[in-house]
Amino acid sequence: MSFEQCWIPTIQSPPIHMNYSNPQQHVPEAERNNGVIKERVCTCYHCLPYVHLSITLTKYMVIECTKKLNYFPVHNGVSKYYSPQMIFHQKNINFDKNCKYVFGEYVQAHDEPTNSNTNEACSLDCIYLRPVSSSQGGHELWNLTTNSVLIHHRITSIPITQGVINMVHMLANQIKFLLE
Repeated sequence: MSFEQCWIPTIQSPPIHMNYSNPQQHVPEAERNNGVIKERVCTCYHCLPYVHLSITLTKYMVIECTKKLNYFPVHNGVSKYYSPQMIFHQKNINFDKNCKYVFGEYVQAHDEPTNSNTNEACSLDCIYLRPVSSSQGGHELWNLTTNSVLIHHRITSIPITQGVINMVHMLANQIKFLLE
Protein backbone atom coordinates (compact mmCIF):
# COMPACT_ATOMS: atom_id res chain seq x y z
CA MET A 1 0.00 0.00 0.00
CA SER A 2 1.46 3.32 -1.01
CA PHE A 3 1.54 6.43 1.14
CA GLU A 4 -1.08 8.12 -1.04
CA GLN A 5 -3.58 5.30 -0.49
CA CYS A 6 -3.48 5.78 3.28
CA TRP A 7 -4.98 9.29 3.11
CA ILE A 8 -8.72 9.88 3.14
CA PRO A 9 -9.64 11.49 -0.17
CA THR A 10 -10.36 15.17 0.22
CA ILE A 11 -13.23 15.07 -2.26
CA GLN A 12 -16.07 13.04 -0.75
CA SER A 13 -19.75 12.99 -1.50
CA PRO A 14 -21.11 13.99 1.00
CA PRO A 15 -18.03 15.84 2.30
CA ILE A 16 -16.45 14.69 5.56
CA HIS A 17 -15.85 17.51 8.04
CA MET A 18 -13.28 16.71 10.72
CA ASN A 19 -13.39 18.56 14.03
CA TYR A 20 -10.03 18.15 15.74
CA SER A 21 -9.93 19.35 19.32
CA ASN A 22 -7.07 20.17 21.63
CA PRO A 23 -6.45 18.23 24.84
CA GLN A 24 -8.82 19.25 27.65
CA GLN A 25 -11.12 20.97 25.13
CA HIS A 26 -14.76 19.91 25.07
CA VAL A 27 -16.62 18.81 21.94
CA PRO A 28 -20.37 19.31 22.57
CA GLU A 29 -21.53 16.36 20.42
CA ALA A 30 -19.14 13.94 22.14
CA GLU A 31 -20.05 15.28 25.59
CA ARG A 32 -23.75 14.84 24.86
CA ASN A 33 -23.18 11.29 23.61
CA ASN A 34 -21.24 10.44 26.78
CA GLY A 35 -24.06 11.94 28.87
CA VAL A 36 -26.67 9.80 27.11
CA ILE A 37 -24.63 6.65 27.72
CA LYS A 38 -24.21 7.57 31.42
CA GLU A 39 -27.99 8.11 31.74
CA ARG A 40 -28.71 4.73 30.13
CA VAL A 41 -26.23 2.93 32.39
CA CYS A 42 -27.65 4.60 35.52
CA THR A 43 -31.19 3.67 34.48
CA CYS A 44 -30.18 0.07 33.83
CA TYR A 45 -28.37 -0.14 37.18
CA HIS A 46 -31.37 1.20 39.12
CA CYS A 47 -33.68 -1.35 37.44
CA LEU A 48 -31.52 -4.22 38.71
CA PRO A 49 -32.31 -5.90 42.05
CA TYR A 50 -28.60 -5.86 42.98
CA VAL A 51 -26.78 -3.24 45.02
CA HIS A 52 -23.25 -4.49 44.33
CA LEU A 53 -22.12 -5.49 40.84
CA SER A 54 -19.08 -7.47 39.82
CA ILE A 55 -16.65 -6.21 37.19
CA THR A 56 -18.16 -8.66 34.68
CA LEU A 57 -21.71 -7.37 35.20
CA THR A 58 -20.59 -3.75 35.03
CA LYS A 59 -18.66 -4.31 31.80
CA TYR A 60 -21.55 -6.07 30.06
CA MET A 61 -24.07 -3.51 31.34
CA VAL A 62 -22.13 -0.65 29.71
CA ILE A 63 -21.65 -2.61 26.46
CA GLU A 64 -25.35 -3.45 26.21
CA CYS A 65 -26.55 0.08 27.05
CA THR A 66 -24.27 1.47 24.35
CA LYS A 67 -25.23 -1.18 21.79
CA LYS A 68 -28.97 -0.66 22.29
CA LEU A 69 -28.65 3.01 21.33
CA ASN A 70 -28.24 1.76 17.74
CA TYR A 71 -31.46 -0.29 17.71
CA PHE A 72 -33.74 2.58 16.68
CA PRO A 73 -33.49 5.50 14.22
CA VAL A 74 -31.82 8.62 15.58
CA HIS A 75 -33.99 11.77 15.75
CA ASN A 76 -31.78 13.95 13.53
CA GLY A 77 -29.77 11.09 12.09
CA VAL A 78 -28.96 9.94 8.59
CA SER A 79 -32.32 8.19 8.12
CA LYS A 80 -35.78 8.65 9.60
CA TYR A 81 -36.67 5.01 8.94
CA TYR A 82 -33.53 2.91 9.39
CA SER A 83 -31.58 2.41 12.59
CA PRO A 84 -27.78 2.70 12.68
CA GLN A 85 -27.65 -1.08 13.18
CA MET A 86 -29.64 -1.61 9.99
CA ILE A 87 -27.53 0.89 8.02
CA PHE A 88 -24.13 -0.47 9.09
CA HIS A 89 -24.78 -4.16 9.67
CA GLN A 90 -27.91 -4.80 7.53
CA LYS A 91 -29.54 -6.55 10.51
CA ASN A 92 -33.09 -6.05 11.68
CA ILE A 93 -34.03 -6.32 15.32
CA ASN A 94 -35.37 -9.76 16.16
CA PHE A 95 -37.51 -9.67 19.32
CA ASP A 96 -36.85 -13.29 20.27
CA LYS A 97 -33.10 -12.81 19.92
CA ASN A 98 -32.50 -9.21 21.05
CA CYS A 99 -35.32 -8.31 23.45
CA LYS A 100 -36.80 -11.47 24.97
CA TYR A 101 -34.44 -11.49 27.95
CA VAL A 102 -33.28 -8.49 29.96
CA PHE A 103 -29.76 -7.79 31.19
CA GLY A 104 -29.34 -8.96 34.79
CA GLU A 105 -32.26 -11.40 34.65
CA TYR A 106 -31.93 -14.71 36.50
CA VAL A 107 -32.04 -17.63 34.05
CA GLN A 108 -31.48 -21.36 33.99
CA ALA A 109 -29.11 -22.50 31.23
CA HIS A 110 -30.03 -25.99 30.12
CA ASP A 111 -27.01 -28.22 30.17
CA GLU A 112 -27.23 -31.56 28.43
CA PRO A 113 -24.81 -33.97 30.11
CA THR A 114 -23.56 -36.97 28.13
CA ASN A 115 -24.97 -39.38 30.71
CA SER A 116 -28.56 -38.37 31.43
CA ASN A 117 -29.22 -41.07 34.05
CA THR A 118 -27.09 -39.48 36.79
CA ASN A 119 -27.86 -37.09 39.61
CA GLU A 120 -25.87 -34.38 37.85
CA ALA A 121 -27.67 -31.03 37.49
CA CYS A 122 -29.30 -30.47 34.10
CA SER A 123 -29.32 -26.67 34.36
CA LEU A 124 -26.98 -23.95 35.56
CA ASP A 125 -27.80 -20.87 37.67
CA CYS A 126 -26.89 -17.84 35.56
CA ILE A 127 -27.41 -14.13 35.15
CA TYR A 128 -28.32 -13.03 31.62
CA LEU A 129 -25.75 -10.75 29.95
CA ARG A 130 -26.61 -10.39 26.25
CA PRO A 131 -27.53 -12.21 23.05
CA VAL A 132 -24.67 -13.59 20.98
CA SER A 133 -24.29 -11.63 17.75
CA SER A 134 -23.46 -14.65 15.58
CA SER A 135 -25.93 -16.12 13.11
CA GLN A 136 -26.20 -19.33 15.16
CA GLY A 137 -27.69 -17.41 18.08
CA GLY A 138 -27.26 -18.20 21.72
CA HIS A 139 -26.89 -16.14 24.86
CA GLU A 140 -23.94 -14.97 26.93
CA LEU A 141 -24.51 -15.78 30.58
CA TRP A 142 -22.66 -15.23 33.83
CA ASN A 143 -22.47 -18.56 35.66
CA LEU A 144 -22.99 -17.98 39.38
CA THR A 145 -21.32 -21.26 40.34
CA THR A 146 -18.04 -20.80 38.44
CA ASN A 147 -18.03 -16.97 38.20
CA SER A 148 -17.36 -17.21 34.45
CA VAL A 149 -19.05 -16.15 31.22
CA LEU A 150 -20.46 -18.92 29.06
CA ILE A 151 -22.64 -19.28 25.96
CA HIS A 152 -25.79 -21.41 25.88
CA HIS A 153 -28.55 -21.78 23.32
CA ARG A 154 -31.44 -22.90 25.52
CA ILE A 155 -32.32 -20.85 28.60
CA THR A 156 -35.40 -20.32 30.74
CA SER A 157 -36.22 -17.17 32.69
CA ILE A 158 -36.83 -17.82 36.41
CA PRO A 159 -38.15 -15.40 39.06
CA ILE A 160 -35.25 -14.11 41.11
CA THR A 161 -34.91 -15.05 44.77
CA GLN A 162 -33.12 -13.38 47.66
CA GLY A 163 -30.59 -16.22 47.60
CA VAL A 164 -29.56 -15.34 44.04
CA ILE A 165 -29.28 -11.65 44.93
CA ASN A 166 -27.09 -12.57 47.91
CA MET A 167 -24.91 -14.75 45.65
CA VAL A 168 -24.36 -11.86 43.19
CA HIS A 169 -23.46 -9.55 46.10
CA MET A 170 -21.08 -12.15 47.56
CA LEU A 171 -19.29 -12.60 44.20
CA ALA A 172 -19.02 -8.83 43.73
CA ASN A 173 -17.57 -8.38 47.23
CA GLN A 174 -15.09 -11.25 46.73
CA ILE A 175 -13.69 -9.59 43.63
CA LYS A 176 -13.61 -6.20 45.37
CA PHE A 177 -11.73 -7.77 48.29
CA LEU A 178 -9.19 -9.39 45.94
CA LEU A 179 -8.53 -6.07 44.17
CA GLU A 180 -7.78 -4.22 47.42
